[in-house]
Amino acid sequence: MKKDARLFGIVALVAVFGLLLVLAGCPTTNGSPVITHAVTMVGIGTGGTATVANQEAEATVPINAGTRTGYTFANWTSTPAVTFANQNNANTTFVMPNAAVTVTANWTPIANGPTAITIAAIQGVTAPATGTTPAATITETAQFTGTVAWVPAVTGGVFAAETAYTATITLTAREGFTLQGVGANFFTVPHGMVGLMAPVCLHVQYIGNGFARQAKNMPRNAPAGLFFLILFL
Repeated sequence: MKKDARLFGIVALVAVFGLLLVLAGCPTTNGSPVITHAVTMVGIGTGGTATVANQEAEATVPINAGTRTGYTFANWTSTPAVTFANQNNANTTFVMPNAAVTVTANWTPIANGPTAITIAAIQGVTAPATGTTPAATITETAQFTGTVAWVPAVTGGVFAAETAYTATITLTAREGFTLQGVGANFFTVPHGMVGLMAPVCLHVQYIGNGFARQAKNMPRNAPAGLFFLILFL
């Protein structure tokens, strides 16, 4: 009888010790075990988020589709459905559901090579005005992005008074699009760019692919001395 009691006591101690080990190895929140769920990524291209660690419900999870030769990114889908910050952006985030989830990057094949850019308007660059902050980038489109550099350099983060500035706009075609074949008079900048100086015809020059041409049909009402260079990449 004493032997059985000792054996029972040993078994009980081993069970308690094992339970303590399990609990010690579990992450906890306010003393409760943290429950995480698996994330499976499908259709990810080069440089994308191929694997994601298990996540807690309601966590914000960053994902990147990467790139695929011969394809343009279409959108994200998932099973079960999740909330994406931007379902049509290759680089985005989603909110983790309270369950395992499969997230899929969908792609559209590029037919007969990249498509020539058809969006002419360059937005997001306004004329210099004393005390205002210069634009560093254009407003991105689905077909191209762009950066803006100013000469002379803007000091103190704002435009100086009585100073003529040159804006160099560098355009970069998005994957699946090309600037090849785009004419010198194609792109436009916003109308109504009126500064403190007398309005004159806006001077724009396109540089790239072995040519340099001046645009002739750009909008008027730009401040005197404002000079744009648009670079093709």
